[in-house]
Amino acid sequence: MGSDLNWSRLLTLLAHELRSPSSVITGYARLMKDGRLDGAGQLQAMSQIESAASVIATVGRQASELSKWISPQADAKTHTTLVPVPALLNGAIARIGTSSAIALDTDSALADSAVSALDRDSLGIGLSSLLAHVCREALGQPVHVSAVAASEHACEILAFPASLRGRLDGVTPHDDPSFLLTCGGTGLSLALGTAVISAHGGAAVTMADHPEIVKVTLPLARKEPT
Repeated sequence: MGSDLNWSRLLTLLAHELRSPSSVITGYARLMKDGRLDGAGQLQAMSQIESAASVIATVGRQASELSKWISPQADAKTHTTLVPVPALLNGAIARIGTSSAIALDTDSALADSAVSALDRDSLGIGLSSLLAHVCREALGQPVHVSAVAASEHACEILAFPASLRGRLDGVTPHDDPSFLLTCGGTGLSLALGTAVISAHGGAAVTMADHPEIVKVTLPLARKEPT
């Protein structure tokens, strides 16, 4: 992935992610400096500044993590750890926390299946980044995650707002998911998640006109004959 990265669009994405929280901090700082806020207003300003600073810190962590996966060396790393698919899914959802309602439906055919990963955390980081994107785009709606065995050699994970369940026929993939800029400013989560999944031999796409829908395909580890 490193050689194919569009650096100009990545810089645009970072600027997009940082613009809003930076404006919040600058705006409230000026109001406080000019003495235009009373005690209650100052408390509100500090709360907003703290929240914006947290967003900037998150963007920094994501950018740092992304840098590990967009280098040419990322594709050359050896996948040595087998992670059971149910553990991968539950772990990724656990990383999101309890602020979002996420329902998981896993195909029974995947109960004994595993994916090959660089370590026990790498794939979870990528998948949770994609799920976090879906949760933000869902705007407070519950999110449904469905995992099925697409074939003997691959699994397919679909994440979407629960309100869309049963209405996904005909929805087609977006042709450039990695750097999709959305109104929620979640493009960096997409970039990170897509890069991690790609480095593990899989693919992650959003759907055209539906950035709140993400489909992930991952190769399953070959089962040893019993």
